[in-house]
Amino acid sequence: MLDLRTDYLLLCLAFILLWEHYSPREVLNNVNKRWLNNFSIYLVSAVAKWAFILGLSVFFNYESTKPYLNLFTVNASVINILLFMFTIFALDLFSYTKHRLFHYYQILWRTHLVHHSDLKLDVTTNFRHHPFEQFLTYLIYAIFIFILALPVWAVAIYGFAASIMQLWQHSNTKLPVKIDHILRWLLITPSLHKLHHSAFKDETNSNYGTIFSCWDRFAGTLCEHQQQGKIFNYGLEYFRDAKQLDLWPTLNQPFNYKYQQLKSSEIVKEYNSD
Repeated sequence: MLDLRTDYLLLCLAFILLWEHYSPREVLNNVNKRWLNNFSIYLVSAVAKWAFILGLSVFFNYESTKPYLNLFTVNASVINILLFMFTIFALDLFSYTKHRLFHYYQILWRTHLVHHSDLKLDVTTNFRHHPFEQFLTYLIYAIFIFILALPVWAVAIYGFAASIMQLWQHSNTKLPVKIDHILRWLLITPSLHKLHHSAFKDETNSNYGTIFSCWDRFAGTLCEHQQQGKIFNYGLEYFRDAKQLDLWPTLNQPFNYKYQQLKSSEIVKEYNSD
């Protein structure tokens, strides 16, 4: 039976899908195949994720913490506000750091690049994560949460808020420019995250934040404007062939990464020499 958090996330997803349909940022054609592929990757990753969570639940004695995992059973009157704020900001800073490391180290980038190889950007891109990335992400978070002994209810609230933000950030939705410019002082908006999914490397390596934009501002990784001219391309400099974006070729991308990168650079050299 689905809990309330899952119900609300599904409602948010339905709302964003309607928003994309009636007020898209840009018109996307032939989305059916992309959607099928992205959701298929999600299902494969979900199996790996829940297998890992099951293992963690045995280790951490899940039954003893189960009553606190439902976000809506927390009594606000007993929440320690300072502990809550510390947990939210600590997890968001950690999420920023983790995301940046996944871009910096090649062994981590190999797993994360699957998320970036989508040639378009909409809410389904949010579900496009390789099983290896999911495994590493949950392992890293589990260790961090365990070391800091963060309260389960606060972690659950952050996870819920981050999930909603990530659905919205990846969406192909139009937001009034003035509202966007106000919100981006505090949050990573879809227009900021769009630049993070650019095929232009300098833009790809920016806007790492999950919820708050302050970490990018403080670290100098915030990119607010398109740098590559008038033409904007999603995805990566490599894996540009649509055939490479089917389910099995996509799952193979971490292992095929170096070859495609080399192939892409050779094409660029050949083009520049003509």
